[in-house]
Amino acid sequence: MNLVVDSLSRSGTTLLTSILNTNEEITATRGIFNECLSLTGWDIDWPKGLAKNPFFFQGDINIQESMYLKMIDKLPRLIKNNLLINLRKNYFYLDKNKFFDLKAYYKHNQNKNLNEENLIRLIDNHKKFKNFSPDSFYEDIKKAQGSKILCLRWNQSLSYFRIWKKRENKWIFVKRDPVSSAISREKIFGINLEESLHWYKNYSNLISNILGDPNFLIIKIENLNNESELKKIEKFLNLDSNLKIENIKGTDNQPYKAETSDLKDRLAGELKDRFDIQTLNKYKNEDIYNSYREKLFKELKSDSLWKEYF
Repeated sequence: MNLVVDSLSRSGTTLLTSILNTNEEITATRGIFNECLSLTGWDIDWPKGLAKNPFFFQGDINIQESMYLKMIDKLPRLIKNNLLINLRKNYFYLDKNKFFDLKAYYKHNQNKNLNEENLIRLIDNHKKFKNFSPDSFYEDIKKAQGSKILCLRWNQSLSYFRIWKKRENKWIFVKRDPVSSAISREKIFGINLEESLHWYKNYSNLISNILGDPNFLIIKIENLNNESELKKIEKFLNLDSNLKIENIKGTDNQPYKAETSDLKDRLAGELKDRFDIQTLNKYKNEDIYNSYREKLFKELKSDSLWKEYF
């Protein structure tokens, strides 16, 4: 089985991925092998455009490259987008060079839970395949790691769910208080509240169409200290062993470090090695929280996905 952990940025996917990675049945990755961002034929604007995208076409993504599409890719964005409205279904393909790009592997010292020598060998082998299959590559990673499940951490990528599910893979969406995540998102990435609101509404719309799907699960990050929430994940993934929220290891193979928005160097992290709900709720006593909440309340108070926070 393969699993995507997804959400809108600053919602807890790093924490959940680390919890999953600590389990002996699971190997988790971060920032690599993102199929959504490896698609060629559509000018993906990440993170803003992708977070507001409708579901991708449900048909299979073409694996073989298209010379015609390569020519289209060189056109200016506006012309390219207009052309691809009608053509992208036929010429959409997964670019192997993008898919196997390991910049993120080396950039932040992540994914050190993967054996580098084995990983490079597997990539070299699969690059040679004319009919490349991501799932075949994932299976080889799991064999090399001795894992039952490969977990891929993608953010902003829910629009890819139907393609992912068609291959009998699973998806976990991580939900966090939209006020706190919007504050954190603006502090770190400069994403304003209006933009975050567009994201919230689009994700709510997408999820309303897939609720109840057996391959889709919503996890509330604030509840991860409750055994019942962990049991939901264990059952969803058919795990033989229990998930733990203590002595957590990140994908860098080191004790978990919370990448909190008040750190000068966010990626350096603050050593936690366990779930700490105070980190998630730290803005609630600040004036900015009440200000953001008031603005979001008008738009999300009746939204089926977010209303419990208001």
